[in-house]
Amino acid sequence: MVGTPLSRETRSAHLSKALRESIRAQRFEEIIDFGSDEIEYPVQGAPIRTMPFLDLAVIELNADDRPVAAANALLSPDYPDPVEVELDEDWGTSAVRWVRWDAAAWEAGTCGTEEAAGSTATAPYRFMSPYPACIHKLMVAFRVLRLVDEGILDLEATYSYQPEADDRPRGSCRPGTRTLHEWLDRMITISENQAGCALIKLLHDRGEIEAMHAELHDLGLRTLRLDGTNPRSGGRWQEGQITMTALDTARLLVIINGAPGTLWRRTSGGTVDGELLSADSRRLLVGLLLDQGYNEVLSTSNWFGADYPSQGIPHAVSRRWIAPEDGTVTMPDLAYGRDVRSGLKTAEVTFAHKIGQTFNTGADAGIVKSLPGKPERRYVVAVFSNLGIRFADPRFAGFTKLPAAFPGQVQFTEKFAGLGRSIDKALVAMSDR
Repeated sequence: MVGTPLSRETRSAHLSKALRESIRAQRFEEIIDFGSDEIEYPVQGAPIRTMPFLDLAVIELNADDRPVAAANALLSPDYPDPVEVELDEDWGTSAVRWVRWDAAAWEAGTCGTEEAAGSTATAPYRFMSPYPACIHKLMVAFRVLRLVDEGILDLEATYSYQPEADDRPRGSCRPGTRTLHEWLDRMITISENQAGCALIKLLHDRGEIEAMHAELHDLGLRTLRLDGTNPRSGGRWQEGQITMTALDTARLLVIINGAPGTLWRRTSGGTVDGELLSADSRRLLVGLLLDQGYNEVLSTSNWFGADYPSQGIPHAVSRRWIAPEDGTVTMPDLAYGRDVRSGLKTAEVTFAHKIGQTFNTGADAGIVKSLPGKPERRYVVAVFSNLGIRFADPRFAGFTKLPAAFPGQVQFTEKFAGLGRSIDKALVAMSDR
């Protein structure tokens, strides 16, 4: 006998509880900190001095890819026990006073003071939004494909990137010529910063950055901003200037994934069409996200079968990066050294995602869908934190080098993988309700 389906409110309450319990279970306060990015080895990691900032959002989808539940939880020095953020009927929130990331403020155990886009001054919660790192490339890809759909850009046309010198991100602003499709591919699948700079400059050249901001704001995604970038290079990516929150990023992924009908209301009063991107553009971008090769945060499939790190979201690595002779995963800047071919057979889901990685940033955002014959779940997840590669698990407390300094070693704390696995199990349990 099939019971009455749970209401949106009840499902969201269950989901919110699962998110907060999943965060608590990871015990982020146990993390080891190897210090600022001016490290001179040897240096020994020490227990983290203050609770990190972590912004986690999940949107559950039905079989038609329409949202049926959502939750957003925050962890910070102000909220060492994660808090639930109240959402509105459009799957967004006005319950947070978003503050621009300020690393010095976090080092001092406080929150910054400069309000970020999308902030609500009278909101009950105040939260310093971590730098999203390369997840901002989702915004860029979305805008580029909107222009492709409008006939303004051509995926097969050649774009010659001729930048002014810029050192942020370091060494990325090198001239190059590729088709637009090739730039997009490299920006997403290998997170190439040269491609990111090239496409940001392309948008600047066409006066599209502010148009992108205006569209995202009208879509209700008020916290998504690509401020401060250099129009002459597409570089100068700055903490506190480029901003994204987990919930708005998750909602952008809902749009990228696509769904029939109306998703929610626009700020201007209209509606957000679930087919805002064309089917071809959705297929292309989701395909690139499925092909991205850095599975190091909410998923750890590049180390499949290893004792460490623990398994996260149980998806398979894209075959694009698996060497046929030994089954190991090799990316342009990192050889993982594990045979992951058995993971292709035991995977339970697909995970179309993008990670963000810097010394002071650990982030992941993507779309999870069950593989045929596997337990049903379908959801979007996004997490942003300041737990970059300078941080490590307690097992590395006696080390005098960062774990990431060792060949093939995990770049992030495995607590992210534990978080991903816990959330995935919770969504499996919810799918039966």
